[in-house]
Amino acid sequence: MRLQSESRFVGLSLVVKPVDVNANRMRLSVRAQDTEFVGKREVDTAECRSEVVDVKGLEATNVTVDVADGQSVDVPLGDAHYRLVLKLHHADL
Repeated sequence: MRLQSESRFVGLSLVVKPVDVNANRMRLSVRAQDTEFVGKREVDTAECRSEVVDVKGLEATNVTVDVADGQSVDVPLGDAHYRLVLKLHHADL
């Protein structure tokens, strides 16, 4: 018998990472999540029974945006209920 576990994030999270900096321009990778637990269910196979956690909500990962100095950019999260605007100031570079 072999056991394997997978984690599932539940809650609110925003991670912004720089990917590339070029003069007065920056490329960022954005991950935004706002999820809630809705239950768990069993998945049956011939030899193994597994439990799967179900969540609902926003799960936007690896969204890439380019921002120039002094510019504001709307980050496309794929859900009209959420809006994220990033603005870059030269001192941030």
